[in-house]
Amino acid sequence: MSPVSLEYVSKPVPELIHEIGTLRRGVFDLLQGRQHPQQTIQLYLAASRLSGLVTRIAPVLPTLRRLAGVPEPP
Repeated sequence: MSPVSLEYVSKPVPELIHEIGTLRRGVFDLLQGRQHPQQTIQLYLAASRLSGLVTRIAPVLPTLRRLAGVPEPP
C-alpha cells in the first residue's frame, strides 16, 4: 500500500485532499509523456488508486467546504 492510502485511514480527510490531488495530477502528467512499459503499468496503477481515493473523498467535500466557510462553486 502507498503511504497516502495508509494515511487515509489514520489522518483526517481535510489534511489529505491537497496531497492526493497533487499526486493524482502529477501521475496523469507523467502518463502524457513517454516511459518504459513497466513504468506505464505502475503509473496506471497509481492513477487508479489515487482516483479511487478521490472518489471516496468526493461525497464529503460539500460538508468540508461548508464547515470551512468556503462558498459553493456555481
